[in-house]
Amino acid sequence: MTPFQSSRLARMACAWGAAAMLWTSTFQVAAQTCALPASFSWNHSSFLVSAKNDSTHTAVAIKDPSVVNINGRYHVYATIRANNTWQLGHLNFADWAQASAASQFYLDTQPKPNLQGKFAPTLFYFSPGNLWYLVYMGAGQPQYSTSTNPADPTSWSAPKNFFSARPQVLLDNRGSGDWIDPWVICGWVNCYMFYADDNGHIYRARTPIGSFPGGFTDTVITLQDSNRFNLFEAPHVYLVNGQSKYLAIVEAIGANGRYFRSFTTDRLDGTWTPLAATEANPFAGKANVTYPAGLSRSDVSHGELVRASNNERMELDPCRLQFLTQSIDAATPSGTDYGSLPYKLGVLTPR
Repeated sequence: MTPFQSSRLARMACAWGAAAMLWTSTFQVAAQTCALPASFSWNHSSFLVSAKNDSTHTAVAIKDPSVVNINGRYHVYATIRANNTWQLGHLNFADWAQASAASQFYLDTQPKPNLQGKFAPTLFYFSPGNLWYLVYMGAGQPQYSTSTNPADPTSWSAPKNFFSARPQVLLDNRGSGDWIDPWVICGWVNCYMFYADDNGHIYRARTPIGSFPGGFTDTVITLQDSNRFNLFEAPHVYLVNGQSKYLAIVEAIGANGRYFRSFTTDRLDGTWTPLAATEANPFAGKANVTYPAGLSRSDVSHGELVRASNNERMELDPCRLQFLTQSIDAATPSGTDYGSLPYKLGVLTPR
């Protein structure tokens, strides 16, 4: 090989390497920086999960799902309406097609703990403490249990309270409502708890990450509306991967049923800006969800976006959105008592 040929091959190899690096870099950037759209559209799956009876439970509904993926299996903790009370249940499966066949474990059947009367769970891994947390409503306020193995629903610790009493700002503004649907998300310095009051307010409390789960103080109203139904319940907050941005979704009740509004901010203690936040242009609702025939009465109710990781930052990949929600069969008579509504779970995927 002549020096000229050697030099030419070296230049070609360099060009190929640069092209490969450019392609890889472009691919990686694209995978990390999908922008949140200004409007959304979804397809709703068939019902994937219905509440199941067992020898000691007569079940009506399964609601309020929280979902993580551990070693290739989805683990869902949810509220189950059974025996005329609210309680927590667990199921797991490898993919959505297997969800309907998954057995459901009632968390009131175990001696440690008895989680009857608890509802609205959120599951996440708190990496600074190497512990899983199950956060839920119970005993009149937000509570939590911990475990090293959430795949084992008998492993949870006894419930503990986050607060010693209702914050004064909640007492001053809740009206006929009360705190409901706690959601925890942590940044690099602080952890925050968001919750609703069924009265048009979303609250935020703060604790240093080193003090979690204790020390929640500085409760403030972070979102409010004079119409209590515009900010009703189920506030969820996510870190958007690849962007210095957080997404909040909040359940509302409009003229055509329940739907979700969305907001963004660049910091967890910042001001929220509406994204898709009206009934005509919702994050998810009758205006932008296509259902299989006869599936729903147009409600898109309490659900959780499938996260990109299981940790306390509640990370979301906007390139791979999936939304596990509760809906009602279209045949359900209008006027049915809320506790008797036969909610089931399905998945929204972008259309």
